[in-house]
Amino acid sequence: MSESYTSIDTSTALSALFLSHRSIRSYTKDPVPQELLEAAIGEAIAGGSSSGNLNSYSFIITRDAAKKAALFPLHSEQDMVTECAVVITICADWFRTREWLSQRGAKDNFDNFFGYHVGVVDAIIVAQNLVLGLEARGLGICYLGTTLSSMTEISDVLELPETCIPITTLTVGYPAENPPKRDRLPTAAYIHNETYRLPDPTEISEIYSKREVNGWNRYMAMPRLKDAIEEAGIKNLAEFYTSDKKYPESALLQDGTNVLNSLAKKRFVDIAGGYIGSESIAKHSKKITKTTTKTTTNPSGKKTTTTIVSTSFT
Repeated sequence: MSESYTSIDTSTALSALFLSHRSIRSYTKDPVPQELLEAAIGEAIAGGSSSGNLNSYSFIITRDAAKKAALFPLHSEQDMVTECAVVITICADWFRTREWLSQRGAKDNFDNFFGYHVGVVDAIIVAQNLVLGLEARGLGICYLGTTLSSMTEISDVLELPETCIPITTLTVGYPAENPPKRDRLPTAAYIHNETYRLPDPTEISEIYSKREVNGWNRYMAMPRLKDAIEEAGIKNLAEFYTSDKKYPESALLQDGTNVLNSLAKKRFVDIAGGYIGSESIAKHSKKITKTTTKTTTNPSGKKTTTTIVSTSFT
């Protein structure tokens, strides 16, 4: 071990922090000092791995009531957006790096889908570090998955430049509630040694047995939702999750389209070009389209010919 590296035993404190996590949706009116936020963000950055140490992320801190009001409908009108002390939008951000590259006469290689993906990973790593830092300081947070549904609109409100796109959002403040701890699946369900091991139907039932009871009871304890569930004839938690009351297919497909359109607007992908890439790929690569046919014969002797079209770049 390097002499300059100091090992600190923080396992007990970290374990307590992990196990005490709850999503907080109700906050006091107490302000969160800017210096506290900046300290937590600085530590999150220092403690987070980043691809190439390029730190392809940015944090947009929103305190202004009018700005929060503008974000409110983009986050499904969740009250915590306007009631929390601070909204923090974590972005995958290549704009800053690309400006630096341009100033130094370097090639711009990050305005593409792979750059976006790297930025997403970097942003999520630092976002979770920030969550731990805020919770360690007595603050409560809630991730807003609605960010993915409104990438373009949030970008417009926050005036995000090209190749800078919102990935996730945190509501932050001092907790005004102490909700019960949400359960997780058994740890063994997530772990695969050496290769992925396919669980059999019995194992699937065992893995989800407690979740099916606890999750169902949680939703059925909400009077309005209980009425909607019963009216729709939903009989269990699995049916609820993919019903129109929770995650309808039409909404997910539309959200997927919205994400792709947002990436195109931010110049991470080129939809019109028929491929996922950037203008730089079109400039510096040769597009190759290959068409092949495959003929198969079924047991009755009938032949079926399939045409396969593939596109690649060199």
